[in-house]
Amino acid sequence: MNAWIHAILSFLIPGLGQACSKKYLRAIIMFVIAVVICLVNFKWFGNSLIGNIVSTIYALITAYDAYSIAA
Repeated sequence: MNAWIHAILSFLIPGLGQACSKKYLRAIIMFVIAVVICLVNFKWFGNSLIGNIVSTIYALITAYDAYSIAA
């Protein structure tokens, strides 16, 4: 697959791009971290702007990681 496709998949669902590159442990870790970030965002911040910014930054990090693995 194209590296950009891996990046887009990982941006939409953190860890999916890594899983497509057959980096399954890394994919699971990325997904679990994303779930924890979401839970913390809703539990303590009440879906605030700061929580959404953190989630978006993490999605960009996972997309870059998936791109660099696939490239």
